[in-house]
Amino acid sequence: MDPLAQLKDISTPEQISQFPIALGWWLLLALLLLSLMTFFLKLKQYKKVRKNQRKAIAKITKNTEKLETMRILKWAAMAYFPRHEVASLSGNDFSTYLAEKLPINDKDKFIKQTKDHWQSLYQKTSNEQNAEEFNQAAILWLNKALPPRKIKGVKA
Repeated sequence: MDPLAQLKDISTPEQISQFPIALGWWLLLALLLLSLMTFFLKLKQYKKVRKNQRKAIAKITKNTEKLETMRILKWAAMAYFPRHEVASLSGNDFSTYLAEKLPINDKDKFIKQTKDHWQSLYQKTSNEQNAEEFNQAAILWLNKALPPRKIKGVKA
């Protein structure tokens, strides 16, 4: 008798099922979904908080008049800071208030760029270059001071 005749055909083993997925993969998927939801909620909140800031910057870049820039700055300040603090301010008082909201590094630059402009609003002569400098200072303030940073123990 032939010993090779006793051998049976080689068969592949049964397919291993992919389901149910192990608990670790479910936890990883849940963590990934939670992370994505948190990221998109934070992104939405970030954009919402900076909406008025972006609007004000866009208006100022199109604007060439100091008085209109002043109005936009006041509107932006009232959007982020308590209305009762900002509404009654004008001229040098408003300039001081705006400078106080800037980081220490940018205060001097803002004050230097806007120093003469607050009073020149009430004069007949005003040149275009000065308005451009004032607009640059306003954009600096909008970028650096808004939205207000929450610092422990200090009210914004």
